[in-house]
Amino acid sequence: MPPFSARRRAELALLTVALLWGLTFPLIKTAMGETRPFTFLALRFGTGLVLVMPFVRLSPPPRSSWGAGAALALLLGASYWAQTYGLVFTTATRSAFLSGLSVVLVPLVYPFVTRRPPEAAALAGAALAVAGLYVFTDLRAGGLNRGDALTLLGAFAYSIYLIALERSGRRHRYRDLVSLQIVILAVLFLPFAVFERAPTAWDSPGLWIPVAGTALVLAGTMLLQTRFQKDTAATRAAVILTAEPVFAAGFAYLLLGEAPTAVQGAGAGLILAGILAVARR
Repeated sequence: MPPFSARRRAELALLTVALLWGLTFPLIKTAMGETRPFTFLALRFGTGLVLVMPFVRLSPPPRSSWGAGAALALLLGASYWAQTYGLVFTTATRSAFLSGLSVVLVPLVYPFVTRRPPEAAALAGAALAVAGLYVFTDLRAGGLNRGDALTLLGAFAYSIYLIALERSGRRHRYRDLVSLQIVILAVLFLPFAVFERAPTAWDSPGLWIPVAGTALVLAGTMLLQTRFQKDTAATRAAVILTAEPVFAAGFAYLLLGEAPTAVQGAGAGLILAGILAVARR
């Protein structure tokens, strides 16, 4: 395949998305010591809305895009909430690798939604990646805690989001979808934050540095993913995005001191093998 084909550019963009997402896990874990999930999400999406607006349509999106944008926003919001709330109870590294289980869910759900079989290479890559996730997490050592269960719920929501984004991205302008998603979620999380009445350390850098950092990542990755994912299959995108926990483990070690073990290193290697299996074609 030519090095600068549309699909290759899309998959490089998605790998960049995975890198940026990896940074958010230790940042959110830090913020959860200063506030609660809905308050953090309201601050994050509100700030992200300000950051992304210069890059999307300033005029209202066409009504034909509203349904798709709302559906994507609800799926994405459920995924973000479950992942953020889960980080109250589990580690950044564990959360990241459990989130990556969306890679196996996409090929399983995909045929039921699209009635189109996934690529064999994507299924093979998914199998390698999931094996890596299992080795890394080693659930037999301690089992699932409350945070792990919430993270798995988020992974399921995100797997459906990936499929919906692939389909919607080919029917609607990516700027319309981005603006609809971020506006809906910025508005939706606000009343939940008010109702949450979370004790919040408003003067703490441990709150505002994560809010600013994750808002920048939110704006950048939404633009990249919504723009480019339509140029590759959802199954391929899901496997490429499993690089996220590998990057997250590195950032968690640098920022939080969560040192990976030799077993985790072996799991990360299997995940990278899965990424290569799907991206080489």
